Amino acid sequence: MDKNEELKFAKFFIDWLNNQYGIDYGVFPNAEENKIDPEIDIYARSKTGGEQLNFQMVTSEAELKRVVAGLERVAKKEKRSMVIGPFLDPHREEPGGWIKQAVRKKEKEYSTEVKQSLVLLVQKDIGAQFDEEYFKHIFSEFNDSEFKGIYLVHYPSESHHTGQILAIKELGWRRGSNYKR
Repeated sequence: MDKNEELKFAKFFIDWLNNQYGIDYGVFPNAEENKIDPEIDIYARSKTGGEQLNFQMVTSEAELKRVVAGLERVAKKEKRSMVIGPFLDPHREEPGGWIKQAVRKKEKEYSTEVKQSLVLLVQKDIGAQFDEEYFKHIFSEFNDSEFKGIYLVHYPSESHHTGQILAIKELGWRRGSNYKR
């Protein structure tokens, strides 16, 4: 995911977080990501002195997007229309499979110390929005994750929906608190 894409998803999340908790965070890219804190893609800082949030952005559907792009190229070359059937359904074998795979990979990649300082933002572009109760059920295995927080960020689609943010593991903040765990 490029920096512009990371910023777009992080801003959408921060706008939601600010609205949920009545806070004033802004997002900033980690311009020195290759040299300083390579695990941090985006920072969020409060204008009034709250804690800094460190975000790791992860694409949950990279493999699926590659498959779809390949099929689209073939369809265009052969001048055919393409219908994506259930064989590409990311929830076919394991509900939430693509997303779970992305989170599990990050769980293995970082030390406990690093995970405790990171909020993982999982990008979702493809498919319908989740039912919130069903979502909580299928991702309950991550409730005890060492990450500070894990959120699914389903960016708004011009033709399908207004966007969705769901907690896989919440930050644990309360409205009116000092926003520290």
